[in-house]
Amino acid sequence: MKNQDRTLEIGSVSGASSAKRLLAKNGIRVRLVKTDAGRDGCLWGIRVRDDDFFETVRFLRFAGIGHVLK
Repeated sequence: MKNQDRTLEIGSVSGASSAKRLLAKNGIRVRLVKTDAGRDGCLWGIRVRDDDFFETVRFLRFAGIGHVLK
């Protein structure tokens, strides 16, 4: 079965960049992605491999970085 990617919507580009740096320090590779436009402009998120999803969510929660599964 092919590994799927999941997108976690963060909000701002700076928040998504912070999440990417945090995860990279912990050995998880993600890509920044622009998601659908929100009320106040574009929204940013990270795309993560399905195998790394639960660990990614755990790191984001621990760091207090808000996210929504897209």
